[in-house]
Amino acid sequence: MTNRNITFIHLDLGIGGAEQLVINLAMASLNDPTVPDSSTSKSHNTVKIYTSNCDQSHCFDEVNIEKRGTLAGCVRVRGSFLPDEIRVPFTNKSMGGRALCSTIRIFYLSLCAIFDYWFCSGSNCKGDEDTLFVIDVLPTSIPLMKLLLYPASYLKSKFVGILFYCHFPDKHLVRDTINGEVTNKNRRSFLRSTYRYILDYAEEASMSHANFVLVNSNFTREVVLESFPRFTLRGVPTKVLYPSINIENFVPPSENDKSLSIGPIVSLNRFERKKNIQLLLEAIKILTNRLPSNLIKELSVVIAGGYDVQNDENINYLNELKELANNLGVKDLISFETSISDERRATLLQSALCVCYTPHREHFGIVPLEAMYAGSPVVAVKSGGPRETVIDGETGYLVEGTSEAFAEALSTLITNPNKANQMGLAGNNHVYENFRAENFCRKWLAHVDKAMEFAKVEKSRSISIQFVYTFIGIFALWSCFAIGNCYS
Repeated sequence: MTNRNITFIHLDLGIGGAEQLVINLAMASLNDPTVPDSSTSKSHNTVKIYTSNCDQSHCFDEVNIEKRGTLAGCVRVRGSFLPDEIRVPFTNKSMGGRALCSTIRIFYLSLCAIFDYWFCSGSNCKGDEDTLFVIDVLPTSIPLMKLLLYPASYLKSKFVGILFYCHFPDKHLVRDTINGEVTNKNRRSFLRSTYRYILDYAEEASMSHANFVLVNSNFTREVVLESFPRFTLRGVPTKVLYPSINIENFVPPSENDKSLSIGPIVSLNRFERKKNIQLLLEAIKILTNRLPSNLIKELSVVIAGGYDVQNDENINYLNELKELANNLGVKDLISFETSISDERRATLLQSALCVCYTPHREHFGIVPLEAMYAGSPVVAVKSGGPRETVIDGETGYLVEGTSEAFAEALSTLITNPNKANQMGLAGNNHVYENFRAENFCRKWLAHVDKAMEFAKVEKSRSISIQFVYTFIGIFALWSCFAIGNCYS
């Protein structure tokens, strides 16, 4: 097995689907799937994760220092002083500009990773091996990375590749759209249109310079190819790598027979408006008018998920949901739980009558996988990634994104707990066969090999351009060194 330096660049290593994916990729880079017991056999790859924030009170166990997480020593926090949005001086009032600030932060992180690559001499930096840089969320720093990394192909006689993992195009994650679907049809101002045009063009042009691109679902791949015609014309290899769940972190289906009682209806999502959690509250209201009183007394709903006390949207949306529950007259049935522990999360998934997944056009969605593995059926909106993970009528229900449709599916499971139990067991087998970490690990390392192969092919095909990049890159590095000496 080829040993490599694999460096990840991710903006904020908090708690969320994108962060879980980066951690899974890093863990897969350390594990060796070529031997039978891959959970304990390690490869000789070197892994680093560059991020601008890793709050130890709001992160996964794998990167938690106090819990001695496997990846805790791999994390490099750089640029935490950079803001995540523009604020008015002295008042701390938000002026927006999150995309611009994210672009600046990803540039800074990339420069830090490149600097360490060139000048790090510690034991964790193996200069005698090929290196793959894995960047996600935003690709805008990729051209600069190529410019500064190409000289390594000659000076170090080793190959450097760049892989971009696209969760979803950033141009479709703006405030007036939901995962690419326009929600606010008001005309943008000239300044905002210009601002977004520059960022969107930079995203498309930058992604085209990656050696290899991975996406989290066929749905995302379709959106990428439709949204970025220049990227499509460049013919950059683009493959699907479904996220996985770490089965070791989740319990198998409960030994208790779910058909004997009605478990809680569970929602697990970050408290963000695009998660569309109000859909579940409205469905519960419909159920209270439809179900007999004896079943309503057994009904309970748990709405839980990631919650950042410094995130205005998290704070405001949670308050809006509580107010909506009160206005609908269902607040006594609903309990809200924020930033739950892994243990509590596993318990909810295992004991749930079903897990409701309400986002529309979700890129992939890791929650349905976790729920099905824990033995709970999933009721999800019939759009986006869940169409590729939930088997309608077998491991759950895929329904239209209306409260009436959700209420009908929930009513079927509430009145027939035995069916919910059977769907949960089918879901557990489905996830084990198709999404467990061992399969994910093998596919990931195969993609790493492919990315390095394409990096080598690109170099051989455009040798003249490489020399130009190399000359400019060496000159830029020399200039930085010279300036540094002047001020030392």
